[in-house]
Amino acid sequence: MFGNESNSLADEMFMGWNYACHIQEVASAGKSAYPIPLFVNAWTIYPKDPIPGKYPSGGPNARMLDIYQLAAPAIDVLAVDNYNEDYISKLKEYDRNDNPIFVPEAVALFRGEKWSGPAKAFYTLAEYDAICFSPFAIDNYSVYNEKHPLREAYKVLKNLMPLIVKKHGTGQMRGFMQQENRNDKIDFGDYEMNIHYHATEPYEGYGLVIRLSEDEFLVSGYGINVSFNSKDRKRPGISYGTLREGYFVDGEWKTLKYLGGDEAMQGVGGVKMPSVYTDAEKSPDLITTVIIKVIPVEK
Repeated sequence: MFGNESNSLADEMFMGWNYACHIQEVASAGKSAYPIPLFVNAWTIYPKDPIPGKYPSGGPNARMLDIYQLAAPAIDVLAVDNYNEDYISKLKEYDRNDNPIFVPEAVALFRGEKWSGPAKAFYTLAEYDAICFSPFAIDNYSVYNEKHPLREAYKVLKNLMPLIVKKHGTGQMRGFMQQENRNDKIDFGDYEMNIHYHATEPYEGYGLVIRLSEDEFLVSGYGINVSFNSKDRKRPGISYGTLREGYFVDGEWKTLKYLGGDEAMQGVGGVKMPSVYTDAEKSPDLITTVIIKVIPVEK
């Protein structure tokens, strides 16, 4: 009934149920004294089908989510410690049954992975309406110092946070991130957004897009070319109106410069982010935020 490749799923379900029942007792008692949201974080399933007891089993990994939600309703969030090389697929496993996405640990420093934090932060918050993203050992100054691009990524996200929170759950905000892919597409119904990543290495290109109005989109990110397609059969072409690079001040948009020429791919190709001309000018700190006005036209 509960068989899997190692015929051990029943053992893990029994283990998970009993852990969850104990956690429920502790969490219920805690909430009666101090009613705050509670989470339990999980070691993910690794390798593919591990034997319970041979890895830190019994926690709310993806195949135990239903068990925990049934046995421990006092727990508000089942959180994933996401060190997986396929970061995106692991998030998808936790995005179900109304479980909020909350990533208390990520970025595998122990595997030599140091630079994926900015991409994962943008992607997690925007694509999954996440309420937390936290790289492990953020206080490790030998890695996360003032030269690390995560500093600038957090600065940009902080500037956008009121808008991000406003757009949570609306379907008008999406995240994107280079993993093994060189290109992405995002469907907004009447428009399609195309992303081409400049680099070949995972996590070097990333960003988020927020629909502001019928014909305006805010895009923030790094290492990408962005363009749009119209899905209007009568006006399938796209022209670009104003392309305004800038940031928010007290909730009001401040334009630093208008993009044009090569920065805007001659006004028909989209937007280059960052808007620099040579590889020597590129820096991971050059995270760009642009408000793009799109105009559907006849071809």
